[in-house]
Amino acid sequence: MRFDINRKATWVKLRFIGNSRLAQLSIGVPVLGYFILFNSAIVEYLKLHSDFCKGTACGVSWRLYFFYFGGCFFALGAGIYGLCCPSVIKVHKSGSDYFESEKTYFSSPGNLKYLFSQIEATKKAPAEDRFQLKTHIVEKYAALNSAHIHALADVMAEYYVLQNNRFSKLRVLCLLAYYAGGFLLLIPTAVTFIQVFIRASSLL
Repeated sequence: MRFDINRKATWVKLRFIGNSRLAQLSIGVPVLGYFILFNSAIVEYLKLHSDFCKGTACGVSWRLYFFYFGGCFFALGAGIYGLCCPSVIKVHKSGSDYFESEKTYFSSPGNLKYLFSQIEATKKAPAEDRFQLKTHIVEKYAALNSAHIHALADVMAEYYVLQNNRFSKLRVLCLLAYYAGGFLLLIPTAVTFIQVFIRASSLL
């Protein structure tokens, strides 16, 4: 099966990382990391530690560079998510959760009319309205009843799906930034694990 990165990079899938505390904190990594890596006082301090310096040459450990750039990529992904992910996706983890939380609000003809307008503005085409809610409810300003619940669910689901798939290029960029950041953070972690494992094995 062909890998489709656009399908993998939906906002719903990105929200697991994007809504996390770790992603929110990573926004400060580029600035904080810059002051740590390029601060002369810290470099002087590192000269006192053989783990960071070899022979006469001294500099910041390659591990710190990997952590810094990995954090920067992660922060880029978090920034894209924070600025571009539709609020309905940030708040609601699924279409069913969105429906259960907001169905009462959109049962009002005025609010339902607004929902239709948002769908049509996003897709640049008429909203799918199999049960003609726009004709029977919105235009007549009539009240929804239990018989219209499934029809309302269809309309709200369409809106949620449209929001989930908005800004495809930014979604892909966000996912790639997370991938790159995770890969760069994994390398020094894996190397350290292997070194510790080898040392521990030699003591057995």
